[in-house]
Amino acid sequence: MGFGNATASLSPNCYSYVIGENYSLDPGEKSNTSIEITDVESVAKAVESDMKCYGYKIRRISGYDAEIYDNEYRIALRTGKWEGIERIGDYHFMIQVNTGQWAEKHGKEGNTILWGHGWNPENIYWLYVNRDGKKYYYDSEIIYFAISKN
Repeated sequence: MGFGNATASLSPNCYSYVIGENYSLDPGEKSNTSIEITDVESVAKAVESDMKCYGYKIRRISGYDAEIYDNEYRIALRTGKWEGIERIGDYHFMIQVNTGQWAEKHGKEGNTILWGHGWNPENIYWLYVNRDGKKYYYDSEIIYFAISKN
């Protein structure tokens, strides 16, 4: 299904973008759940807690093309680290939009990226290069969710 429209926004970060909020939010912030930012399972559990606080239904699914219901959409989560700096981590999310394509948004700045047909979280480069040229590699396992807002 998907609800994203891959438009420009200056406020939401990647997490807010995939859950439909128009302001930046960290996983666990809505549910007051702490996370270990480099541990993908910790971040995933915080997302599940947040969605329950919103009243959304969330379930883990097996992959980017796992069957979902008509009222659900898919998101993907991965964690990673700055190049050469082991202790500083980050999370990143992607969403499957209503065209079937996957989209993402890095940080609070900039436009969303809408990947072409045939690209999915398994073959998309999970890499972010900031304005200073530092590279962020998201290399954990990918956790997929189906989310329903009703």
